[in-house]
Amino acid sequence: MKLGIRKKLLLYLMASVALFYVLVVGYLLKSSFTSAYSNAAVRIEQEANNLARSVSIEMESCLSMVRSLAQSFSIYQTMPEEEWQRIFSSMYVSIIERNPHILYIWDSWEYSKYKPGYTKPTGRLAMNVLRENGDIVKIIRERGVDENEPELYLALREQNRELIMDPYIDEGPMGENELVVTYIVPIQLNGAFCGLVGFDVSMGSLQDIITKANNIQGSQAMLVTNTGIVASHPNESFVGQSISNVMPREVERQHLLEKIESGLPFNYLRESVKGNSIVYWAPVTTLKTNVPWMVAVSVPYDSIFDNFKRTIAIAISLSILGIVAILVIIMLVSNSISRPIARMTQSLSRLAAGEMSDELTLQMNTGDELEEMSNALNISITGLNSKARFAKDIGEGTYDSELELLSDRDALGQSLIQMRDNLQRASEEESARRLEAERAAWASAGLARFGELLRLYNDNLQKLSDGVVAEMARYVGVNQVGLFLQTDDGAEENGPALFELKATYAWERKKYLVKKVAAGEGLVGACVLERASIYMTTVPDDYITITSGLGGATPRSVLLVPLKTAEEVVGVIEMASFGTLEPHVIAFVEHVADSMAGTIRTVKVNARTRELLEQSQMQAEEMKAQEEEMRQNMEELQATQEEIARKTEEITGFVNSIHSASFVVEYDTSGTIIDVNESYLMLAGKTRGEVIGAHHRDWMTFTPEQQLGYVEFWDDLRSGHSRKQRTKLALHGQEVELLEVYIPVYDGDGHVTKVMKLGFLQNDFDEQTI
Repeated sequence: MKLGIRKKLLLYLMASVALFYVLVVGYLLKSSFTSAYSNAAVRIEQEANNLARSVSIEMESCLSMVRSLAQSFSIYQTMPEEEWQRIFSSMYVSIIERNPHILYIWDSWEYSKYKPGYTKPTGRLAMNVLRENGDIVKIIRERGVDENEPELYLALREQNRELIMDPYIDEGPMGENELVVTYIVPIQLNGAFCGLVGFDVSMGSLQDIITKANNIQGSQAMLVTNTGIVASHPNESFVGQSISNVMPREVERQHLLEKIESGLPFNYLRESVKGNSIVYWAPVTTLKTNVPWMVAVSVPYDSIFDNFKRTIAIAISLSILGIVAILVIIMLVSNSISRPIARMTQSLSRLAAGEMSDELTLQMNTGDELEEMSNALNISITGLNSKARFAKDIGEGTYDSELELLSDRDALGQSLIQMRDNLQRASEEESARRLEAERAAWASAGLARFGELLRLYNDNLQKLSDGVVAEMARYVGVNQVGLFLQTDDGAEENGPALFELKATYAWERKKYLVKKVAAGEGLVGACVLERASIYMTTVPDDYITITSGLGGATPRSVLLVPLKTAEEVVGVIEMASFGTLEPHVIAFVEHVADSMAGTIRTVKVNARTRELLEQSQMQAEEMKAQEEEMRQNMEELQATQEEIARKTEEITGFVNSIHSASFVVEYDTSGTIIDVNESYLMLAGKTRGEVIGAHHRDWMTFTPEQQLGYVEFWDDLRSGHSRKQRTKLALHGQEVELLEVYIPVYDGDGHVTKVMKLGFLQNDFDEQTI
């Protein structure tokens, strides 16, 4: 909806006030409800704990009497059986007479604990004192001797601890039905079970505690045993029943039986058609039973929140009166605000339509925020006029126009100034881009020219060098250019590479110089080692001089660029100029140098390839001649081999003849046998293994002259002189006389390596024949 400012003020303020009142009142009501609920819960808890404490005190008093009796019974061992039975029964009578709420006192004494020689597992003496028709009756009898013990007694004997049994309905002393609870304490001697003593007590006192409890208006209480039996309830028909029958829905929803058995306090909200209520359960604890009963206290919501309802009515009434009063105040305030705002709205509408004049300013003296708004509007109108003039100047290209900002937060003014700066920067960037494009076109054209030059002279290194330095001087506009290329000769082995001045260019005339520089020597050598360009704008006076017909002068800048490939530096291009070199010029020279390096490396590889090809052709011709010579040598070798084969056959036949006609023995130079023929083995009657390794002396019979000249004999043989002698062999007890010839055998170097002996039987040859 489109509403005026006055209606909006009324609507928004009233809605805000109403919402505020609703929130405040709601918060107060919620706080009151929470406080009332918390206080009620605390009171209910206190009431339940007080009732549980009262019931616990009543139960503990009964247990204390039973416990005192059980503890005093330990004296039975010091007196005869009849005596302690009489004393104990008298005590029972006295207790019943003084305590009308105790209806029945009973005990059981195990025979096995006080009768010597009793061996049966069961059997006991039971004494009972009870009220009957107004009289006190004593009954003493045996149990479990000739009959089975009841399961309840056996369970009590097994547990051997204090117990409070669930209540039951019994006939009272006057014949009326009465709810009775039993307190049981075991009789123990050094912790061992000796018997039981118990009181059957009327529940009247406990019921009075529960039924008369009404400290909280509308509250109800009940007493429940640990097994869930109702022991006391305002509705007497529920007494003695299980809570599963009395309140089945709560037992199922709240798991009451499990919570009661745990003996821990708990609470919950009971919901019913008659109204909700808070229920708190408190445990009734006794000293030694460990099976606490529970006291439950329930309080209806109506009883808890009566005061809360009255508080709600009062709060609503006051809220309505407050809203009416605020409405009147808001109407007065809205009128004082809406009228000045209407005037400012009119001025802003004219300003929004594009109108700018002094008539749009307002004069207000309200002394509040509206006056501040009016003054701010006037400043805005003045500032817009200034910004309009500033924008007009920018549109006409006057970027030095200034604008005074209204404040540090004048976003429009800052945007206009930023727009002026951006336009000025864009103009400058456009100029820079134009210059960069011109430089790129210059570099592209130069690369194309040098690329054509490199392709034209890729087979002649000298022409390539001359053309590059001349073109570089003209295109780059430097005064001197020199090209150093790596040379393969002149460098010492493992020494630094040498770079030769291959070409120079100065003042458009060629000048041949002979100059070599080693890597690391001077600026050229440094450029080689660093593999990077060197650019100097401070040149020493004695470094280089550019001369002309009018004189000479030191250059202003010097540039050295390495010609490098991925593996090595193949050269350096050096140039000098009277002016400085721009970065794009240096980059251009470096780009050309990279291209030149690859081309120069290719030219060198091609030259080397041609050289190797020529060498290969020469070697092919030499190999052809050598093949012819080798063919002739092979023919001669084949003829020689055939002659050698023929002579070998002759020698073999001669050797075989010798072996068949003589006894052959081979010795090394020390006289040890290294080989024999079969004829000698047959003569000696020995195996080859017995003979090989034997010495020349073995089996020999020497004359005195032979023994005296034995050393000289072998020295002659080792010196290469043949010898012959007559010897005797002692074989099988007989002597065999031989004529022997000793022949030295030489190796390829003319050294005696072994001695061959040829032996003949004396009967076959005479010495002159040999």
